[in-house]
Amino acid sequence: MLYHLKIMMLTVLCAAMVMIPGVQAQDDADAGTPEVAVEKKSLGHKLLMYIPNRLVDIVDMFRFRVRVGPGASVHVRATELLNGFAGQHNTVYAGLPGPREPDTRRMRSPAGREQVKGFMLLGVDATDDSRHDPGYSPSELAVGAQILIVGAEVGIDPVEIGDFLAGFLLMDPKGDDF
Repeated sequence: MLYHLKIMMLTVLCAAMVMIPGVQAQDDADAGTPEVAVEKKSLGHKLLMYIPNRLVDIVDMFRFRVRVGPGASVHVRATELLNGFAGQHNTVYAGLPGPREPDTRRMRSPAGREQVKGFMLLGVDATDDSRHDPGYSPSELAVGAQILIVGAEVGIDPVEIGDFLAGFLLMDPKGDDF
């Protein structure tokens, strides 16, 4: 047991050391706008972070949250363009948060506040003024409901499944590996 704890602590320490940003901006003399250099990861780095990256990729694939708070709503999502929402809720949630934020490696919080209201059909939303939205991925498939004071939501992201599978070959199509 102690051996496994030491290995886990070493893995977390290595992951923390690698997460220090290595991307630096450099000026483009011709256009006058900054350009971000692409971070090239060595084979050693990829092997060191192999297990932590696969574990994070697994978490990225799923959303499963329970909610508590007042409201009544239903939500069905089959990608960003094919989704519908009706009702409102102002809740706190806990659970798997779904894919990481776009263009970053930051994990979404497993607990927080969600405030959604309005009516949406086929991705056209004219009534939502949410300050604390759920932050869906464009390719995510999800379903959720809030009834009086309890609710739940489940989702899966097929693009994240592809990213997870490609990771076994040391590829990172989403560019989100550490």
